[in-house]
Amino acid sequence: GSTALRSSPVFSFSCPTRALKGNIWRSMLNSTSSDLVRPHCIAQCENNYEHNNPIIQQNETRNKMKVIMDLTVSPFGVGLSVSEYIAACHKIFDEAGLKTNLHAYGTNIEGEWEEVFSAIKKCHETLHQMGVPRLTSSIKVGTRTDKEQTMNDKVESVKTKMQR
Repeated sequence: GSTALRSSPVFSFSCPTRALKGNIWRSMLNSTSSDLVRPHCIAQCENNYEHNNPIIQQNETRNKMKVIMDLTVSPFGVGLSVSEYIAACHKIFDEAGLKTNLHAYGTNIEGEWEEVFSAIKKCHETLHQMGVPRLTSSIKVGTRTDKEQTMNDKVESVKTKMQR
């Protein structure tokens, strides 16, 4: 009970950030004992937990990963022409603010990882709502950690080397 909480080494720190989550947090909020962490420290601990937690930081970094993708969406069961379905996907990509480059057998897409994959999911959902019974998408994904690089940077790099 409360005796175990008070004698716990967790409370030897002035602001036990990680210990304030879960049951210990609730016990502290319900306690009136003066030897527990002062209530004004709780908000600061919460703030420190959010900003210093490596798992949260890792998720924020992961969510900000840039991606360049080559996507080919193949609708089946709707006839030979699929251009109206590809156009519907491009509308979704545009609405999501993604940079795209349509080519003869697919689309290059540039953006944040989560936003790109979310748009592809929405593309699939939309095409199914349009009556496409079966979809297959082929995806090639590239990411970099050493520098930022756009689709245009990659193309220009090759063009420069071709002029030598």
